[in-house]
Amino acid sequence: MHDFDERLPVSHPHGCGGVELQPDPAAILKACEKAGPLFVLFRNEACIFGSVADPLWYLDAANVHLAASGAITLNLAPHQPCSVFGYIEAGPQGGFIDAVEFCGPGQEGFLKICRMDRTDRACWLALLADFHAGSAAPSRIAGIRKTNHLDVPLSACGAPSPAEMMIERFLGCAVRCGATLHITAQSPCARGRLVIRPTHRVRAGHWTVLSSDDTAFHVAPGCVTELRIVTRPHLTQLILFGAGGRFVARILTRDRALLDQLHEIL
Repeated sequence: MHDFDERLPVSHPHGCGGVELQPDPAAILKACEKAGPLFVLFRNEACIFGSVADPLWYLDAANVHLAASGAITLNLAPHQPCSVFGYIEAGPQGGFIDAVEFCGPGQEGFLKICRMDRTDRACWLALLADFHAGSAAPSRIAGIRKTNHLDVPLSACGAPSPAEMMIERFLGCAVRCGATLHITAQSPCARGRLVIRPTHRVRAGHWTVLSSDDTAFHVAPGCVTELRIVTRPHLTQLILFGAGGRFVARILTRDRALLDQLHEIL
């Protein structure tokens, strides 16, 4: 079992310069297929999830633009403006994170592909060379809202809302039951899906973190302004909304052990 920081690396906010890559997510993700194991992270303002992709594969056909591997699936918006950077930054416990990051409006990272020890380094360097579009100054890299950084748009820290407490109870029960969760989240440039059967739950600042062997899910309940709960005999969904009624995430379970306990927490 790896520790939490190795599964979902959270790095220091300051890094060095890097390179700007051609804004062609489809071609870059296709090139990633040859690189071997990669750690893939996806986020919006209130949730982050990540998983080892071994390998990551990409499908681009008609209106389908999917990157996927095992627990994680990403459906990219094909015509949404996007900027892409490659850079190295300090890791949380020494070492470094070598990554390619995709940014949407406002230089907000929504997808990050991290090289692992078992990644084909020659293939990774070839990818950076093939898509190189110019250098990126340290100030530009530092200005990115990194996909893996635990900043949240909270204006104040107050008492937990009823929605926050409900989310925490649900996630705690999911871990105790060993339930499988199907999580869908939306960013301006992509929709991500994660399947996780969490074995651990911890609190990291504003974030609640569920994790299993090679997969992790972060959610910031304080960013949730509205919570809708949909129950059916065979499933339950928690639908999370953020500022301005924006859809943040949907957490769905069909796990019978968890469904049988929901009357105690909902």
